[in-house]
Amino acid sequence: MSNVINTVLLIDDDITINYLHNRLIQKNELTNSVLISQNGKEGIQSLTELNSVCSNNENTLIFLDLNMPIMNGWEFLEELKNLNNSLKLNYKLFVLSSSINPDDRKKAENNPLVTGYLSKPLSKEILDQLKTKFF
Repeated sequence: MSNVINTVLLIDDDITINYLHNRLIQKNELTNSVLISQNGKEGIQSLTELNSVCSNNENTLIFLDLNMPIMNGWEFLEELKNLNNSLKLNYKLFVLSSSINPDDRKKAENNPLVTGYLSKPLSKEILDQLKTKFF
């Protein structure tokens, strides 16, 4: 993979967290393109639209909350499983949750679409580690 992250997709219903994470991503120059979706359904739509306009193998970093209205993180992952073979972009998906339920962490880590599980909020150190390790 190249070291360029073309797009970061934040999927979270918490407007404040989205604002903070967006500012952190921009400040640390992780990418020039941040998309924000407030539930899993919007996340699937954003990912589908992004896939339709991207060139092959563009790197996308997805941060997915678990507890959201309309379509939660688990339902998003089920939909993503159905889309996965049609995606042209390369993505790394991290569950980003405030859940303290160890079953959520275990379930996420056992999902083949999930690269890792992170606790909110993001930090500069976490972003630096992700970029170094995965991009």
